[in-house]
Amino acid sequence: MADNVSVDFPTKKRFYKFFKRMVKCAKHNSKGQLIPIMKFTESKIEQKEYSLSFYDAYHKYSRLTLPIIETEEVLHLDINPF
Repeated sequence: MADNVSVDFPTKKRFYKFFKRMVKCAKHNSKGQLIPIMKFTESKIEQKEYSLSFYDAYHKYSRLTLPIIETEEVLHLDINPF
């Protein structure tokens, strides 16, 4: 809820509620414990891009991915639709 965090949702509260529900669904559909892995994707002069992916022990691809864009002023969070 910090001022230097932005989201694509209408409000931060709705984003966090949706994200919490997505993590809960990912846990339910996974086999074993979810493991978060942070991956560096791209760096430009004024911003860095990361992705926080949640994996389980069984599936090859991530159960949930959270793209993160970091600038000097703002940390922008989003959720991939699929």
